[in-house]
Amino acid sequence: MLTETAALLGNLADLITERDIAYNRVLLGYLESEKTANRAKIKADITQEYKEMKEARNTEKVAIELMRSLKYFLKSREEEYKSGKFQ
Repeated sequence: MLTETAALLGNLADLITERDIAYNRVLLGYLESEKTANRAKIKADITQEYKEMKEARNTEKVAIELMRSLKYFLKSREEEYKSGKFQ
């Protein structure tokens, strides 16, 4: 399960790259059409591309935490097994 989560993390990195590029294209369009950068950023932040980018980044955070939890679980099981408490 740990290796599957690691593979998922690799796929998420690719997805995040794609989502970042899509969002940056939208942001660039607004920067070219708006007079101020903060107004362009606000408009870009309410687009579907921004939402998808944030979802991909949040999913990556969840996957990282899942990997940490799995590592901790596996380590505790290994220690139980070594101490003879494994059942």
